[in-house]
Amino acid sequence: MKFAVAVLWFSLALGKATMQAEEDFVSLAELEDSLLRNLFRGYQKWVRPVHNANDTITVCFGLKISQLVDVDEKNQAMTTNVWLWQEWVDVKLKWNPDDYGGITSIRVPSETIWLPDIVLYEKYHFPDMEMHSPEPKPRKGAGKKGAPGQQRGPPAAKEDENQAWLAMLEKATNSVRYISRHIKKEHFIREVVQDWKFVAQVLDRIFLWAFLTVAILGTVLIFTPALQMYYSTP
Repeated sequence: MKFAVAVLWFSLALGKATMQAEEDFVSLAELEDSLLRNLFRGYQKWVRPVHNANDTITVCFGLKISQLVDVDEKNQAMTTNVWLWQEWVDVKLKWNPDDYGGITSIRVPSETIWLPDIVLYEKYHFPDMEMHSPEPKPRKGAGKKGAPGQQRGPPAAKEDENQAWLAMLEKATNSVRYISRHIKKEHFIREVVQDWKFVAQVLDRIFLWAFLTVAILGTVLIFTPALQMYYSTP
């Protein structure tokens, strides 16, 4: 009888320890949520994160090419996909890890924090275009040179100017399309990452309860034959 009570107590203790571990995990998530709320309470991403207005922010900058998309040899233009790496100290996003369960780092969307104004200088070089003034039209009554009935074609300079403007508009349109595709791709990747995070949380809970069930059943199946032999022995 004492042995059966001991087995029951062991099973209850195992279940309680598992539930306590789950509660600790939830508490850690709550601490991170509290940390985010406290950090971004009153935070303005349009204001430089400095104590004094005269303070400067040192930004470490890195650029790594991940893909070469296109090379335009005629216009000396190159289209690439790059990884942009920036590092700086935001004095408004500091906390004491001891107050939040030892949390030393968090991940936040880049749209919610201050970002340095860094742009790529001369990111696209348009070919030089010579602007020509239109040829003055002859006034009525003025004589025209040339044989009677002969018509003069449009000025070559005006044709070159129109072609240059068309080429520039076409390149601008392609740039807008590329930016639109890139934004859609980033949005799709972000949605996929969020979906996988949710799937990982569900699987984690399923495996936790499966482990708890297997542990309890295994304990019962191991000790049941011993109890039967104990009670069957005269």
